[in-house]
Amino acid sequence: MSETAKVRWGVIGVKGGAVRARACIGEHSELLALCDINEEVLRQAAEALGCRYTFTDYQKMLELDELDAVFIATPDAYHCPMTIAALEAGKHVLCEKPMAVSMDEVHRMLAAEERSGRQLGINQVLRTNPRFIQAHRMARCGYLGEIFYAEADYWHNITHLIVGRRRGPSGAAHCHPVEH
Repeated sequence: MSETAKVRWGVIGVKGGAVRARACIGEHSELLALCDINEEVLRQAAEALGCRYTFTDYQKMLELDELDAVFIATPDAYHCPMTIAALEAGKHVLCEKPMAVSMDEVHRMLAAEERSGRQLGINQVLRTNPRFIQAHRMARCGYLGEIFYAEADYWHNITHLIVGRRRGPSGAAHCHPVEH
């Protein structure tokens, strides 16, 4: 892949990674392939995103020579085997957090990255959120004074509170505001 070429992405776990799949479409990247075990979800996402290839078996997707990188947005227990398989297939990997379900898996994933010569990244999505970046800058430059204690909280999926109907599971995300 040349420095001017687009990174050609595949997403494994479409239902969990549909928003992430959209992020693979841009000036420097192209969404090439989607993979999910739910064929209906896969079909709908492929149509909506204009994706060229679809797979229900991630191993088959990894055989695509033209694929440069994969985003793994599956349940946590699958992160390790899918990451290792992708690295061994010569693909760069961006894996949803948490990286793995045990330290043994973390070590195996890092060893696979080392052997492959490819890059493995863990998606800490809110680290690139402009609000969190600004809050971090304000704290570091002293604007907030000397910080000796911090506590934070916010909620995901609160649309149902605003429009009066539930649209999915709500859940607190306590760790994100203080990841930095």
